[in-house]
Parts: sequence; C-alpha cells; structure tokens
Amino acid sequence: MAANKVVVVPLWTKTKIKNVITVAKSGGQFSNPVAAMASITNAGSNNPYLIVIGPGHYTLNQQLVMKDHVTIVGSGREATFLHGSISGADFASGALVVGGVYCSMSNLAIENKFGSSIYSIGIYLGKGAFTLEAVDIDVWGGTARNIGIVNRGYSPHLDNLDIRIDGGEKAYGIYSDHSYARVSNTKIVARHGDVDTYGIASINSSSLLITDTVITASAHSNATHAIYEKDSNSRIRNVIAEAYFGQYCRGVYTYHSTTTISNCEITARNGSNQNVGILDTAYSAISLINVQASAPAGAACYGMLNSSASRATVENSVLAGKDHGVSINSASTRIINTRIDGGVVNNPTGKQCRGTYTRDLADVNCGESHPLPDLPGNQRREYCRAGG
Repeated sequence: MAANKVVVVPLWTKTKIKNVITVAKSGGQFSNPVAAMASITNAGSNNPYLIVIGPGHYTLNQQLVMKDHVTIVGSGREATFLHGSISGADFASGALVVGGVYCSMSNLAIENKFGSSIYSIGIYLGKGAFTLEAVDIDVWGGTARNIGIVNRGYSPHLDNLDIRIDGGEKAYGIYSDHSYARVSNTKIVARHGDVDTYGIASINSSSLLITDTVITASAHSNATHAIYEKDSNSRIRNVIAEAYFGQYCRGVYTYHSTTTISNCEITARNGSNQNVGILDTAYSAISLINVQASAPAGAACYGMLNSSASRATVENSVLAGKDHGVSINSASTRIINTRIDGGVVNNPTGKQCRGTYTRDLADVNCGESHPLPDLPGNQRREYCRAGG
C-alpha cells in the first residue's frame, strides 16, 4: 500500500522539514535553484536531500551543478521551467545542468538557448548513476554542437523525456560516450544540423537499451541519422526511428558494433544522395527480429545495406526500398521468413535467404543481382523459381 501513497511537500510553511529545500517564485526558502543547491553542504548516501521547485520560470545565469545524493523535483513539465543561455568550450562547461552521482531530476522543463560558444547542452552526465524522468529538454544556439543529453557517466536511466534539438554544425538528441544507459518512453526530435544530425549517437564501447521510443532526425545537411552506433553494443526494442532530408539518410547506422533490433519501424527518406533504412558496416554484427526497415523516397533507396565485412541475421521482418529491398555484401548474412520489396542486389553466394517473398507473395531468390522486374505475380514467382 505504501507504494500508492503520495507525499506532498508544502512550499509555503514555517516548519522546516529536514533535508527538504523549497524553491519558489515567492514564499520558498530560495527563489533560485542554483542558490538552493549551493546551500547543501552535507549530502551523502546516508543523508540525501530533496529540492522541490514550485511552478514558474527560473532563469539560471550559471550552471546548475548537482551535488551527489540530491534529488530535484519540479511541479510538472508544463509548470516548472529552468531557462538559461549557457554554452562553453567543452561538454561539461556547455551544459545548463550538470548531474551528480546517485541523483535524480523529474517533472520539469529545461531550456538552454541563445548560447554563443561552441557547445550548448541541456544536461551533462559524467559521474555515475542518475535518473531523469518526465523532463522536457529544448536546446539550440551553440555554434558547433547542440545536444540534449551528454552521457559520459556509468548508468543513467532516462525515462519519459521529450527532447528537441535545433541547429549548430552538429545536432544530437542524446550523445553517449563510453557509457551504459537505458532510454525508455521518450520522444526525440533533432533537426537542422549544418553538417550532421543525430537522434541518438552511441560511441566508444557504449551500451544502450532503447525501448518504447520515437526518434526523428531531419536536416538539409551532409548526414542524417536517427540512431548512430560506432564501436558500441546496443539493444533497440519497440522503437520508431526516422531520418529524412540531407544528403545521406540512415534510419540506423552501425559501425563496428553489435546491435539487436526487435519490433521496430525504421525509415530513411528524401535524402539527395542515399537513403538506407538500416546500414551495417565495418565488422558490425546486427540482428533484426520483426523489424520494418524502409526507404520509400529519395535517391538510391535501400531497405537494408549490408557491408562485406559485417554480419546480419534478419528474421520475420520487412526490407523495403524504392530502388532495392536489400543489398547483401557479406557471405555470413542470413535472411529468414522476411518480405523483401525492391529486390536483392550484390549477393555473394545466393544461399542466404530462406522463406523470402515480396508484397504479392512472389518468392525472392537471393541469387539475384538486380531487382525483380515489374511482372504480374504469377510470372514473378516463375521468374524467381527459374533463378532469374
């Protein structure tokens, strides 16, 4: 029964509650979250603190650096707003909020805008365990990098977030470097990076668990990635990821990574040079189960493009491209019980597909070196059986 109880902390009271600090536009112990955090001098594992922030707009003229073992709770993501124009020469100095160890933040909105230096970041996590829940993050204005969350810590849990990133040379919703993180029930929109745009970027031995999340990346730039994996090991489940516009659009891009994707919809479209639903390169090992990967519009459209040095296993999925359903360049790739719309190209062995078919249930022969011709269903089936 205790789990169903709600604890109400009064902001306006003459009675001080131990280790609970209130911030409000009027009537609280402090009127600014930075001053409230600075007042804490003895927080620890056996002496945690809670900062409660009342409704209103709070302008932060300096970073809010969280001390270890402190929890911040707002009055709601549409009621409590932390505004700032913080930017810096690196990740740590460019963030409006800097997380601590065994900390959490929830029920508020963060806006870091109009920064004039290289990096503008919503939250920087560089120390360890952190929980971020029911938070809106809105960032733009950095001249080189605009990033919602930088994760260089150990194991943050990121849940029920709404992240919006706009502009800069490179725009990132979440940037994870040599870290583990859980991302769930989150919406990410990254757009208008002048060079590259990323919904989520995972690099340098990071390991992400991404579930029940919607990711959109769009830009008139060089490369647009909804999910980018380099030297990482991630699991992606129940995710809708879309990349559109720019020169090269990739729904999921893996480089020297081990990635498992299940129950997902992945789309790349409207790129001027290339559109690939899923692109695995450079000794990646990727597994797809019940995944729809598509590239319906733009130039050079592939549902999936598999490089010669990588290994892919695809089961019970759909690979659909305006130009090519899938390009297989690795002899170790296997595609099983999967619909392929657009044909198969660059197959090295011709023995890698079992139970593959088109939208109209014509068999797909992975020995093809070109897309299936536009023939009636029965003729397409005979064409495949004949080894066309």
